[in-house]
Amino acid sequence: MRRSGRDIARILLAGALAWALGCCACRQREADWQAQRPSPPPPPRAPRPADRIRLLSPRQALDELQRKPDVFLLCVAGKEDYDRGHIAGSVLIPATGLWRALDNNTLYPEINKRRTPRKDQPIIFYCWWKPCECPDVPTFSDVAGKILVEKGFGKLGVIDGGMRAWLQSELPVERPAPPAGAEVR
Repeated sequence: MRRSGRDIARILLAGALAWALGCCACRQREADWQAQRPSPPPPPRAPRPADRIRLLSPRQALDELQRKPDVFLLCVAGKEDYDRGHIAGSVLIPATGLWRALDNNTLYPEINKRRTPRKDQPIIFYCWWKPCECPDVPTFSDVAGKILVEKGFGKLGVIDGGMRAWLQSELPVERPAPPAGAEVR
């Protein structure tokens, strides 16, 4: 049976949609299935970029930011998320533009003022994190961590849970002022 290009596109789209919508809901079925199988011993793990990144709780990150004035604070979320709330002093370089901006940061000049991290400088980075815990879907922090390691940055820390965890810890958040004449809700 021969399929048209349109049929193949529909099949691929349906598969992608099923994966995207089912990624969280299927975890229990996967766990039940895994529990029924005998598990072989895990193979030795090769070092990953994430192994070179310290995982910091929001309170640990705040403590480090207060104790070490040379720490570069990097928000790798999108501009919309940054505007919803960010940690004071953050430089905004979304993960999608991080590769290029690390060499010459011209993104969001009103926020960043051309600040760019140095390779010898400690960096703490964060994103808004994702609301679900799907292991197959990376966060912007996951992507940024890989880029930072590949670019040769070595003193890295990421805020575990990102901005969502920061807010849950009731730590200070900075938000831009609403435009003049805007109704505040």
